[in-house]
Amino acid sequence: MDKNQKFENFIEEIYDKFFHKKFLKTSHESLCTIGNKKIPGYIVNENDKQNKDYFYTHINYYTMKESLRQLVLNNDKEYFTFVETGCSSWGTKSTLLWDKFVNFYDGEVISVDLNKNNCDTTNRLTSDKTNVTHSDSLDFLPTLEKNIDFLYLDSYDVDFLKPEPSTTHHLKEYNSIKDKAEHLMIVDLIRNDLGKISQYGSVDVKNLFNINSYETVHQMVTEVVGKLNENIQFSKVIKSLFPGGSITGAPKESTMKIIDNLEKANIQKKQNLKKIAFNVFGNYGRIFAEYVHLENFRNDKLKKYISIEGLEHLNYLKKSKKKAIFISGHFNNFELMAMQIEKVGIELAAIYRPLNNVFLNKTMEKIRTENICKNQIKKGRAGSREIIKNVKNGKSIAIMIDQRVREGEKVNFFNHLATTTTIPAQLIKKYHCELVPVYIERIKNNYFKMFVSKPIKINNKKSIIEITKFLNDLLERMILRNVDQWIWTHNRWKD
Repeated sequence: MDKNQKFENFIEEIYDKFFHKKFLKTSHESLCTIGNKKIPGYIVNENDKQNKDYFYTHINYYTMKESLRQLVLNNDKEYFTFVETGCSSWGTKSTLLWDKFVNFYDGEVISVDLNKNNCDTTNRLTSDKTNVTHSDSLDFLPTLEKNIDFLYLDSYDVDFLKPEPSTTHHLKEYNSIKDKAEHLMIVDLIRNDLGKISQYGSVDVKNLFNINSYETVHQMVTEVVGKLNENIQFSKVIKSLFPGGSITGAPKESTMKIIDNLEKANIQKKQNLKKIAFNVFGNYGRIFAEYVHLENFRNDKLKKYISIEGLEHLNYLKKSKKKAIFISGHFNNFELMAMQIEKVGIELAAIYRPLNNVFLNKTMEKIRTENICKNQIKKGRAGSREIIKNVKNGKSIAIMIDQRVREGEKVNFFNHLATTTTIPAQLIKKYHCELVPVYIERIKNNYFKMFVSKPIKINNKKSIIEITKFLNDLLERMILRNVDQWIWTHNRWKD
């Protein structure tokens, strides 16, 4: 059997079973190399050949198949070494494919990922010819002393590629729209930082998108210069420029606030804090985009996207007509919680904080009263009177307890004192309300699961501070359930 026929047998038996949509472009943006040659790509489907000679930035099923084909047919080797970074989600599928390939021919697969769970899962699913290492790829890859036949880089590692003389000219022509856009965003961020300490009109950009090649890495570099203001203090220069935007990403100030809060909370997770911050901003974007769909959640057109664990507790409160204080925090699409409670038939009043943008706030209040909870109470002294009035009339109250308040008590939150609202504790003590913690998490991107606790009866002998501390402890446990699904931009520990 010749090499071509053997490869076609592999494709027929393995590859096409792996990928049902052979021409569907994936979300990964990667670099791929076979020996010293780059595989042409940017092919969305089999008929789109016009961009075939481009140095490719988008990997897809068709391109990957052609990459493997050239690897086999253009080499006399019998042993192939695959190296890839990132084995999570779609990457797990690619790792399984490489594993099938080296078992069909011969060779080894070396994969590296920052997420230990992904590593453990992929190691369980693959043969002993595949080894997935829990490490940072940029630390791990330079230590490899192997001849690599196929290198597959996750989008986060697109800057890493061991240069060869025959490939350097390709990088000089590197034309990834996505990577240039991201790079330009950082350039603009640095221009802004430099502009704060430079003379007006002196900030300039030189050598935009320049590629610098080193022994183990290619880097896209842009020079940003400016003439400093006269008599400026060195401390202001450091404060403005460090850490650099290429380290923090954008938005820089919010990212640093998130990382600072994570460190203050002493989050002991083997995760990159920058990656958590990245996921927090991703949640922001999703929540904002989902506001236009709240009406369809309300009228049950999208009910398949949300499930409720503990629905019986809501039905119990409705049937018994007991007053409850629902407490939660800003987890993922937090707006859905009050909506689902009211939809069950519980008479509810939700406390809200107006947006700082007075124009956008009018729209937001309309959305909330029409689709989330009809009875909205604005935070503040006037709002406190409304809360008491609603509780006396038999209504339950929904309140977020994770934001800093001006009038509250200093109570421990992640081992640091934080000014915390005592409204829930006061209502529980004075009006003998049931306490019901509520939590929501995002699963599978567009699906939500809401958790409703069994009503908790608080001992009325406990003090306001003791009850508030108990609520903060509950909130901490909710946050730790999915660290990156809480909005860490809140300045929770501000004095």
